[in-house]
Amino acid sequence: MKISVIEPGGLNIELAILFASKGHDVGYYSEFREAFPAGIREKMGTGFPGVTRFIMISEALEHGDIIICPDTYSQDYLALARKYSKPTWGAGHAERLEQDRLFGKQMFKSLGLPVGKYYHGTGVDELEYCLKHNKDLYIKFPGAFRGTMETKHHYDWQKTKREWWGQLLSDLGPEMDKINWLAEEPVDNVMEVAVDQMNILGIGSLPTLIGIEAKDVAYLGKIFNTVPPILQYTTDALTPFLRSCQAKTFFSPEGFITKDKKFILSDPCLRTGHPVSSVQLKIYGNLCEYMCRAALNNLPEGFLIKPTHTYGIALEIESEALDDSWLEVQFDPKRRKNVHLQCARQDGDAYFVIPKAFLAATIVGLGNTIEAAEKEVHDTLKDFSCEGIHYDLDALNGIKEQMKLGKTVGINF
Repeated sequence: MKISVIEPGGLNIELAILFASKGHDVGYYSEFREAFPAGIREKMGTGFPGVTRFIMISEALEHGDIIICPDTYSQDYLALARKYSKPTWGAGHAERLEQDRLFGKQMFKSLGLPVGKYYHGTGVDELEYCLKHNKDLYIKFPGAFRGTMETKHHYDWQKTKREWWGQLLSDLGPEMDKINWLAEEPVDNVMEVAVDQMNILGIGSLPTLIGIEAKDVAYLGKIFNTVPPILQYTTDALTPFLRSCQAKTFFSPEGFITKDKKFILSDPCLRTGHPVSSVQLKIYGNLCEYMCRAALNNLPEGFLIKPTHTYGIALEIESEALDDSWLEVQFDPKRRKNVHLQCARQDGDAYFVIPKAFLAATIVGLGNTIEAAEKEVHDTLKDFSCEGIHYDLDALNGIKEQMKLGKTVGINF
């Protein structure tokens, strides 16, 4: 089929490549327009076999028999696709659940889901008052300001004032008195965990990954045939909302399991989450068929996604060189399946990541044991290089220690 992958930020090039590898005619569009384009972002997605990089969104919409919008901030793309009468994959208006954090909290309460203690207000004066009178909070802004500050940990006012308060005021500029904010108290928990599924009109895919992330560093997940009851209640509660929004999307509700065995949802991720999507694209043998059938409303009842392995690991590779310049990443061509690229282009046999990208790459390892998945990661790293490389293998050990606690709450990793 003709598939168009349309997104705002360049994080899902590998999804377009995956569809091309399955024989589809793939078009790719990622937003680059501004008053004075530098000609950098428009290069994302170019050079990859089987993928045509479109510069005009109208061309991408015309091209696709199916339009796939895997990332957040894609409501407009999805609306345009539907005006073109194209079958679609995307969260659509369900994105509000993630982007409007106060709306999300209020919905969780209305559904009878447990919600941790939080404060909310408008403007930095109210936020400053909150931070001066409280310690140990996690500060979050609405989705529209995610690039300014997604989540900041406030320990105490003196530390916050010294380390990031001034920069925040500068970044917000004239919006500083208008910004809505949430300040969440930490949850006394046993573990933080996510159900990493695809969700079609409120129904989650099975089997499913359930995993733990070391924030922006690493991920380790295991395939489960069913969702453990402690997590299933939350996903079921959101079914009516997702169905009403006609959402067909990657869905990774993440939260904390408390000592009294309650799951407190903290982040209803309605997109290809990172780094988990790096594993999802590699571990499911029929992901493209599943997504196409879902978009075409041709997903038979009981249709199962087919994992090829039991465990998946994603290790984030950072580079300080990305602050200023294009970055070439090099690896053994035999390990291409283990290297997940974002914001990248291919030039012959060479791979380049654009300046200011948040990652150099993600290394993926799969196996029927954690040890086998780790070996794939280590073997790939042996021949992987780039300037200013940085990664944290120790984070995987921390995740494995958390997983041992899963048995106490009914999750057998």
